[in-house]
Amino acid sequence: MKNKLLTAFFLSVCFATHAQIGINTQNPQGAFHIDGGKDNNANSLPTLVQQANDVVLTPGGNLGIGTTIPNSVLQVNGSLSMPVVTTDTNYTLTDRDYSVIFTGISKDEASHVTFTIPDPASCKGRIYKITSLNGGTNGHGEWNSDFTAFKEYGLTLSQPVIYAKDDDGSVLSSTQVYVLGNSAAGTKGPGDRITIQSDGKRWYCIDY
Repeated sequence: MKNKLLTAFFLSVCFATHAQIGINTQNPQGAFHIDGGKDNNANSLPTLVQQANDVVLTPGGNLGIGTTIPNSVLQVNGSLSMPVVTTDTNYTLTDRDYSVIFTGISKDEASHVTFTIPDPASCKGRIYKITSLNGGTNGHGEWNSDFTAFKEYGLTLSQPVIYAKDDDGSVLSSTQVYVLGNSAAGTKGPGDRITIQSDGKRWYCIDY
């Protein structure tokens, strides 16, 4: 009986000791705390300068990088680098992409370029930033010989993206990047710039 009590006591001590895990620090500020610079105070809260090289996971699941008191699910106290690709040809966006910039010309059938985006059901919440530098009139399409019909070219996406809702309730969508990011919709500059996000069912244009 005594052995069982001692075992239970030591297990409880071990559990309490390891309730917070610290690497390079004896004074962890969360469930898991890495002090990259090994420069934190031993018995008091780290200063803002000392926190700059820390990573903390709180008991509530918030992750702080450069801060020991993250106020959101993810808080980064510093610059953020995201992947970027520049291309002048057809391109397929994957889970490794974020910003994709079209640097070529897509003004007729011969030069037409398409970016393939994934099924929105496969990537709920994912965000892509797409830029077409070919944003002038020639990057939109061309009129026929008597100027009675306009055939759209420009950079296109493989599936429609919703960008507005009309007064009658009809949903407006397009595969044309220049339609999604044209001057009437709020493009910034002569090029067409859009940000799209999946809700798990459809792609939406959420920013220009």
